[in-house]
Amino acid sequence: RDIAYVHKRDLAELRDKTAAALTVSTANTDLKILRTAFRQAVADGLRLDNPGSSVRTLDDRKDASAAERRPFTEAELKSLLLVAKGEWEGLILGGLYTGQRLGDLASLTGRKIDLEGGLLTFRSQKTGRDMVVPLAQPFFAYLKTNMPKDLDAPVFPKASAEKQSAKGESRRLSAQFHELLVKAGLAEARPKDKNSGKGHSVKRTVSQLTFHSLRHNTTSWLKKAGVPESVVRDIIGHESELVSRQYTHVDDETKRKAINNLPVLS
Repeated sequence: RDIAYVHKRDLAELRDKTAAALTVSTANTDLKILRTAFRQAVADGLRLDNPGSSVRTLDDRKDASAAERRPFTEAELKSLLLVAKGEWEGLILGGLYTGQRLGDLASLTGRKIDLEGGLLTFRSQKTGRDMVVPLAQPFFAYLKTNMPKDLDAPVFPKASAEKQSAKGESRRLSAQFHELLVKAGLAEARPKDKNSGKGHSVKRTVSQLTFHSLRHNTTSWLKKAGVPESVVRDIIGHESELVSRQYTHVDDETKRKAINNLPVLS
């Protein structure tokens, strides 16, 4: 129908329906996109008002009982690597030692890896940011023995094919990673109907441990090593200090050392 007849009630109903079917965050994002579209429609003279301007976003505060992503412990990482075979070993090492997303790693080609300079260069699919990440020894050693002969070929051909068959989404790869977690005893098996392959059209279940948890590990390790905030953000690809803080998890021993360094009043 003509956009002139779209009422704020329609946007509110869509917001609530999306929040119930997917997440509050997705509902709020969709509402903000529609606000922008209708603001342009007003500017172009296609409407007299913006129906989204008076529709509020929903409260996106997390439920206190909801699962929250966390980094892997050292013991968990060792258990995971014991069951990771073939490409998955390289993907996990890549996630752990570069802090990059599963989709970006699955899309890597030989041309994006400079073994001589020890650098990984690519464009982040989520942010569009050009990334240059030095290669840590564990990931460098894997790449050195698993580089494709054709520089335009994928470094992880199976993962790349899986992503392409899913129209560029990493959901199937995430499901495979969850199966590795189950095999390592780090997660419970999901019912078969959960992995429907419908991408963003189905509500996601947030688990404490996912491939994204490796990104939390990298961020926390870098900051624990005393790497400046600006350098950590550049390596991981965080756009702001606020986002970076959400990925930082300080262990008890580090906090204990910090507390012990406080001056003693005599």
